[in-house]
Amino acid sequence: MRWSYASQIAILPFRVITATHKFAPTRRFQNMASLSGQCPEINYLDRVSPSEDLRRVHLRTVHDTDEVFDTLLSILRKPALGQDIRYVNLDRSLAGSSIEPPALNIPREVKEEDRKLLEGAVRRAGFAGKQYGMMMNIVTHRPCDGYHGMKRTNDLMHLTQALAALIISVAPNLESLAFPEISAEFESPSECYLMLQAFLERANSNPTEIPYLQNLRDVRCLSNKNLFLSDERFYENYNLADSMKLVGNLPAVETIRADSIEDRYESIDLEPRSTNFRKVYIQGSNYSSSSIAEIIKSCRRLQEFEYSIGGRSSGDGSSPMFIARHLLDALLYHTNTLQRLEMDVDEELSEERPAYWDTHDQYMTGEDPYEKDYTEGRPTSLRDFIVMKDLWIGIKLLMDLARASISKGGSAESPMSLVEILPPNLESLCILGHTVGVNSKHDAQISLLMENRERLPFLAEITGVDACILNAKSVENPDEDVEQDDR
Repeated sequence: MRWSYASQIAILPFRVITATHKFAPTRRFQNMASLSGQCPEINYLDRVSPSEDLRRVHLRTVHDTDEVFDTLLSILRKPALGQDIRYVNLDRSLAGSSIEPPALNIPREVKEEDRKLLEGAVRRAGFAGKQYGMMMNIVTHRPCDGYHGMKRTNDLMHLTQALAALIISVAPNLESLAFPEISAEFESPSECYLMLQAFLERANSNPTEIPYLQNLRDVRCLSNKNLFLSDERFYENYNLADSMKLVGNLPAVETIRADSIEDRYESIDLEPRSTNFRKVYIQGSNYSSSSIAEIIKSCRRLQEFEYSIGGRSSGDGSSPMFIARHLLDALLYHTNTLQRLEMDVDEELSEERPAYWDTHDQYMTGEDPYEKDYTEGRPTSLRDFIVMKDLWIGIKLLMDLARASISKGGSAESPMSLVEILPPNLESLCILGHTVGVNSKHDAQISLLMENRERLPFLAEITGVDACILNAKSVENPDEDVEQDDR
């Protein structure tokens, strides 16, 4: 029996059909519209939007896993289809699951030729031994039905991880990856039964020896979306270091983003200069200065850093300790690369600051991982950021950093002047939380800065000087705020 091109397309999932037009034999068909009479499934192919093709893969529900499994088989049959995938979103967290080995027991109907394709894909993705057997068992089974709550949750967690790993392995042009907390501790890498964790750890440790994940640039940390652990009134307890360790050594990775997180129970633990992230954006969160410092130091060449608090309440009612010296010490490792800094933390800064916060730091220890980079002595001040163009910062933190800069320079008795410590090539300065007449010391420094503005010749824009730009702040009592909003 001879099959036509149209009949072959008709058996594919619709989301795969939408991507096949670019692989059609153009000498025979001038465009895909010519097939519409032979294949009803592609009648509207020329009108589908980019969001309907293979560019974006989403994994959370049972329906998602069925669709992605079909997509995976289509790619294994026609590998060129995998080149379309740019974005993978795994939205199924460990939170709320009991972390146990996979035990899916509802077989999926898989043809023998497709099973062989899956076996080859699992091996090419680096799975061997016990992990190979686990992977094959997971992807050839479906989650249990909705009457088994925790079992279904665990099944979905394992299946989404396994499918995400295989999809990534056949998507050479993948640019963006989003995921929540997906990793746990195991005695050894070979004992790991969380398939995406095992896959990413293996890739991250040997990034130049794999054909996939070579173009991944953007990483987004998702909320865990657990009813008990992710109450949107509160910051989510989230160890960002775990996510950074999974992908931070990949060759093209440059950006990581996270929102509404806090380091509630444990501090960040990252090796200095261990990640390739150049842009770090942490918004509306509740991290301590020591954790922020660890994140900054872990970057090999940091170019942009944004951090802000606000919008939620702490899960345990506490406020993290934020010491300007921690931030300055970490940022000074990147004086030759940091171009943009945004820090909105003033509402967490204490008005009554112990003197040793500027002159002695009992929290920051260990060797300087950037010592060999210094050709003219170790940098000490904001003025040492020679490539910084944009600074968005609260007035209190700016003053604290100025004091810490003077102290680090060995001139504790010298009068402080913002114009003397600001980056020399700064082009844009936004000062948050400054209200004229509230703090005479702040007013004096701002006046002095404006009078001597010509000493910063590239500074074209200063905002927040005359009209106050409000700081972000955490919510003290979310229930009380909701009650007031309802009145």
